[in-house]
Amino acid sequence: MNKFNFLVFLMFVSLTLLAQPTTEEMLEAEELEIVKSFNAQLDVADKKSTNPTLPPLQETGRPELNYSIPTKLLSIKYDAPTIRPISMRSTPLPEVYNFWSRLGFGTPISPYAEVIYNNGKSEKMDIYARLKHHSANANKKRENQRFAENELDLKGKYYLEKGNAVGAHLDFDLDNFHFYGYNQEDTSFAKKDVLQRFTTFGAGVNLENSKLNTAKVNYDVGLDFYTHGDRYDASEFGLGINVDLLKWIANDKHHFDLSINESYRTFNDTIAQNNNLISAAPSFTFRAGIFKMKLGAWLGYDGEFDAYPDVEAALYILGGKVSVFAGWNGRIQQNNFRDISDYNPFIESQFTLQNSRLQNRYGGFKGKIDAFGFEARITQRPVKNMILYLNDTLDTKRFDVLYDDVNVLNLHGTLSTTVIQKLELLVSIDYHIYNTLLETAPWQLPNLEANIGGKYSPINNLTVRGEAYFGGGAAYRDALGVEQTQKALFDLSFGADYQVTKQIGVYLDVNNLTGSRFQRWNLYPQYGLNFMGGVTLKF
Repeated sequence: MNKFNFLVFLMFVSLTLLAQPTTEEMLEAEELEIVKSFNAQLDVADKKSTNPTLPPLQETGRPELNYSIPTKLLSIKYDAPTIRPISMRSTPLPEVYNFWSRLGFGTPISPYAEVIYNNGKSEKMDIYARLKHHSANANKKRENQRFAENELDLKGKYYLEKGNAVGAHLDFDLDNFHFYGYNQEDTSFAKKDVLQRFTTFGAGVNLENSKLNTAKVNYDVGLDFYTHGDRYDASEFGLGINVDLLKWIANDKHHFDLSINESYRTFNDTIAQNNNLISAAPSFTFRAGIFKMKLGAWLGYDGEFDAYPDVEAALYILGGKVSVFAGWNGRIQQNNFRDISDYNPFIESQFTLQNSRLQNRYGGFKGKIDAFGFEARITQRPVKNMILYLNDTLDTKRFDVLYDDVNVLNLHGTLSTTVIQKLELLVSIDYHIYNTLLETAPWQLPNLEANIGGKYSPINNLTVRGEAYFGGGAAYRDALGVEQTQKALFDLSFGADYQVTKQIGVYLDVNNLTGSRFQRWNLYPQYGLNFMGGVTLKF
């Protein structure tokens, strides 16, 4: 207020001065006498003061705030994260036993013993040993219907540094059979003349990687040999070298495979027969979403060069539960005395050894939905030099080994289920249609094989097993050379296992409840109804 009054006063004075006449005008009018100089002052203003106050606070509680934020999606590029498994709650491992054995006795006179040893948990070495004996003697029902099998297997693996391992194996088999497929009234030969004994010894070493290396290459290089002979001076020596490589590509999504094998066999009956096969099988397998494809070839030389495709395509549908597949592959099958005599121990020891050339063109589907597993497949299989068996015309107790070009159409189906708790069921069917080139029938090859098996655990420690087998009759020639067909086989069997304690169990097997005398090989009937019971031990 003082400043305002002062400004008004100054303006008044200024206007008054502007209105006064000049000095010259006043001097001209009259004389002016100045007594003293003017001194203007302002009176003291009346200052008023105020003291503002805030309004009293009101207790309204915590305010509730509502926010409305508009959604905005940002496009951010980033590398896909690496998915790693989280740690899982550890569960106690099942108890490991070093020894396991199965001992039993049955009818016809049939002792059985099998013992297995393994060294259990070891980070440096794995040791496995197995010894088995099984024999049967039905001599009272049919002369010389008897056999005895003895097997010894030794395996070991030593783990080296940097994820490598060295393995070795040793095998020995001693098997006795008898040519009992003759007229029981025939006494023209001695007992020793119907005895057949096969002796097999094999060994081998290999070097492999026990862990995936930084190059993501799996490898296995091995050397194997064996000797096999019978008591009629037929013998065979085999030597094999194999190299297997597998290379993972693109984060273990695709892989390249290469297998190279050198297999030498020499078979001696009355003359030496040499059989050498060199083969290589490269292939590449890749996956893209629900699609899988294998592209490869099999190349072999055994005096003649042959090449076959090795391709397969698969499409996974229904979330990967079902796959539809189709493929085509082939190879040279190196036939040898050891495999042929193991399949049919009643063969004539003197025969010509030839390799077979086979192909498989197939398609089908397989999968597992809920409690059902299934597979359906159709295969067209042309085989050059397929092995057939026919009774020798001079000695019908023995089978000659024949060869023919055969076109085989195979229909295969399997179905398994666990729809009922503690019950497992499996059904398997194979139906073969043979078309021979030279022979009038596929001698001793059954056209139908069907199997239904089940396993059920009604209470703890008890497992009940059942099996039904049906086999179609195979073609053969009778003593007059007329083509015949064997009767079909229906074999019904069951068994049970009961674990008395953790270390001791008991078992019972009853086979061929129908008492069928089916002849898998012409003139060689089966044993009929037979059973075996015993104990199992582990410690």
